[in-house]
Amino acid sequence: MSYTQIDQLQQAVSAIAALQSKKPKTPRVGSPDFSSIVSQIRQALLHNVGADVQRYKRLHDALAGSGVPLAALSVCGRGTREIRYTQLMRYFLSPQEPHGLGSRLLVAFLAPELEATGLSPHQVPWEDAEVHAEFGLGAIEVGSKNVSSTLDVFVKAGDLVVLIEHKLNSPESGSTQRGELTQLRRYSRAFEQNYADLSRGNVLKIYLTPGARQPKEDSDWIALDHSTFISRISRVLGDSSLTAIARHNLSAFIWDLICGPLAFAGRDRTDLISKLTDAIDKPARSIALKGWCNRNLPNFETMLRTVEVCNG
Repeated sequence: MSYTQIDQLQQAVSAIAALQSKKPKTPRVGSPDFSSIVSQIRQALLHNVGADVQRYKRLHDALAGSGVPLAALSVCGRGTREIRYTQLMRYFLSPQEPHGLGSRLLVAFLAPELEATGLSPHQVPWEDAEVHAEFGLGAIEVGSKNVSSTLDVFVKAGDLVVLIEHKLNSPESGSTQRGELTQLRRYSRAFEQNYADLSRGNVLKIYLTPGARQPKEDSDWIALDHSTFISRISRVLGDSSLTAIARHNLSAFIWDLICGPLAFAGRDRTDLISKLTDAIDKPARSIALKGWCNRNLPNFETMLRTVEVCNG
């Protein structure tokens, strides 16, 4: 059961309980016993989340002392530096780098968008893909000036080209109200003008931000958030063919994304440890924990899974 479903079910139980409090104390013959229904739903919920208590304990212990994967960029104070995460992302997406993951992350990240546009991921030569960070798209004329454009991540795999612009705290530059050429529109034009041959093939444009911000004007760019990115690549942890070092590397990358772009640190970590403690001591509070995580930690399940993988 997802956290959203948990929230919805909790709201339904509360609504039933509120309705019950307004009904006559002596029900008509044959009328439903709302108190019994509420009790049954609650017991079903507790049964559903009770099996998670051991997972909560493992995460609690990891956060409180036994350790989590190293979030190197965040530890070094680079948790919100776009260029650092761009370089890290390029490394892990590239099949040519010695992280042990091959092209798995590239496929996991991009396959859903390719399928949505009618392209088959199975026909893409992922293992031969070239992945570049800070890729120069060349200059174009903007007004009376020649303006250069530098893309965060450029991927070429066979006839497929993927343009990825990655944002953390900074917005997309260019104001439509002032009639300026917005950043993503400029990138599109630069690519079409300076890479005409490539632009006529299969092109996928990804705009990756913490909150899936929409492009200001260029609708060709697909808005995705870091939570979606993390969720997709975390599924690779379950690949039984991964080596121990590859699984470790991926776990560290995921945790760095959680601590950096999703800003999980400090108060969030303290609050989570406290709520995990409550859920471990009193399993009935697991329902409240899941509701809180649904609102504050969308990648809570990924955190649980990552710690499980690291601890065998």
